[in-house]
Amino acid sequence: MIARFLVLMTLFPSIALASTINVLAPDGSPVEGIVIYLTPEDPNLLTAVEPKVVTISQKDKKYTPYLTVAYKNDSIVFDNQDDITHHVYSLNAKTPFDFKLRKQQVNKSVNIESENVVAMGCNIHDWMAGHLLVLKTPFFNLGNENGAINTSDYPAGKYTVNIYHPQLDDEDNALSQTVTLPLTSKLAITLNKNMSELPSQQSFDDFDFVEGY
Repeated sequence: MIARFLVLMTLFPSIALASTINVLAPDGSPVEGIVIYLTPEDPNLLTAVEPKVVTISQKDKKYTPYLTVAYKNDSIVFDNQDDITHHVYSLNAKTPFDFKLRKQQVNKSVNIESENVVAMGCNIHDWMAGHLLVLKTPFFNLGNENGAINTSDYPAGKYTVNIYHPQLDDEDNALSQTVTLPLTSKLAITLNKNMSELPSQQSFDDFDFVEGY
């Protein structure tokens, strides 16, 4: 009985490891925070997906998180947690939005119905930068500290695996692989070059409009 228990303990970590997809830097080190998403070959895998609410906050005069990922038709909520006014706008002509958010105000009016990449700014605080990736698949996550996502809960089938981050160049954002789930071995995607640094999102010439803005 003891020997059999030890064998099972050895197998379980291997099974968990096989279900991961990792993003690696050119030197083989893990890259955290990149979106890893899987688009199924069978569209029937998407039929049971329910829209959800995805929140993008303005906190400490920054977009939090810097990168948000959502499924198409999700409700995008902008939540101003600062004690000042922000003026959120989209830099993408295909998904235009432009509105003020006063302190402690929430806006629920933004819905994006197709796959898209949206860069966002603030008309009051020019250094604020945020990015929203809207996908036609719900099978996605941000890579953890090991640069990995776990696919064990995704339905069985064939998928195309892609990655995205605004600090990657076009060549790396275009990387893709075809996989069949469940995975039988760990999949690693290696970048061609290191991801660029995130913007600081701060200014030494800080100012705020009066509350009547």
